[in-house]
Amino acid sequence: MRAAKILIYFLAKFTGVFFVFRKLTSSKLRILCYHGVSLDKEHEFFDKLFITRNTFEKRMKYLKSARYPVITLDEGVKNLKRESYPDCATVITFDDGWSGVYSEISEFMYSQNLPWTLYLSTYYVDKQTQVFNIVFQYLLGVTSESSTKFEFTKLNETKDYDLSTDASRSLFYDDVYNYANNHCNAKERQQLLVDLMSLLKVDAKWIFDNSCFKYVTIQECQELVKRGVAIELHTHRHTFPPDNIDKSKLEILENRKRIIDIVGENTHHFCYPSGVYAEAQFEMMRSIDVHSATTVKAGLNDSSVNVYELNRFLDSESIKQIEFEAEMCGFATFIRKVLR
Repeated sequence: MRAAKILIYFLAKFTGVFFVFRKLTSSKLRILCYHGVSLDKEHEFFDKLFITRNTFEKRMKYLKSARYPVITLDEGVKNLKRESYPDCATVITFDDGWSGVYSEISEFMYSQNLPWTLYLSTYYVDKQTQVFNIVFQYLLGVTSESSTKFEFTKLNETKDYDLSTDASRSLFYDDVYNYANNHCNAKERQQLLVDLMSLLKVDAKWIFDNSCFKYVTIQECQELVKRGVAIELHTHRHTFPPDNIDKSKLEILENRKRIIDIVGENTHHFCYPSGVYAEAQFEMMRSIDVHSATTVKAGLNDSSVNVYELNRFLDSESIKQIEFEAEMCGFATFIRKVLR
């Protein structure tokens, strides 16, 4: 199906259909979503989460050469109801706060005069350890071990695990992740990653040597703001339970407090961790002065879109250039509607 779609995209581009759809959708706001920029080989395993610097710079150069005007998120949201921004206006956003956004692309974006927003989840900014669940997924995904024995030290319990199937690996992951999340602090989880490397016989020294799978530091956040980056809300612990309004509210408030402490600027825009939310959370966000929230639902935005359900295209290393161009001109949105 994807191969057929890509073929359709090529045919559409070279027969002028992309040009037509760009004209037809010129009043709609484009919002792009990125996560991490690869420092080493993160993109080889997480190609939907990390993008290489070369691919990202190619995307940005395309926006410039194709004359897609890049505006700030705040400008896009404020003018959405009137659709009074430049034709084909585009907003660039990054989620989470992976360290590569500072070291790999922030200087480039500044030099190109391209504004962007970082939706920052602040827990790992404070802790400065590897993100436990992501590294654990990597270790479990590349191990060649078919079984293992894990000691839940704080529970005084040891269990044997089969690792020969996806289901059995998922069971091991869930048990260890829940143990780490509920019984270990950040420092202990970091040591647990080292222990898991040994247990699963995975040489992942490159992760620690190159500070991969970590978030930006407080100082780097401050430097980003100096380079014109808008730091916005993404919860403190990267959790936003749709069935717990009070907890999700506290996550935003704690996140906002930490961002103000770090960069001295207030925050009014939010993106949903993992794209999970419920309509019941909209009024809560409105009550605490959150002006917008972005999803990871691909599509364009116009005056009819709910500001707490803004569409956003998730770009990554797994996306081909022709797919990116199809999204930008609006033809991909049309194809999705046809195939729905």
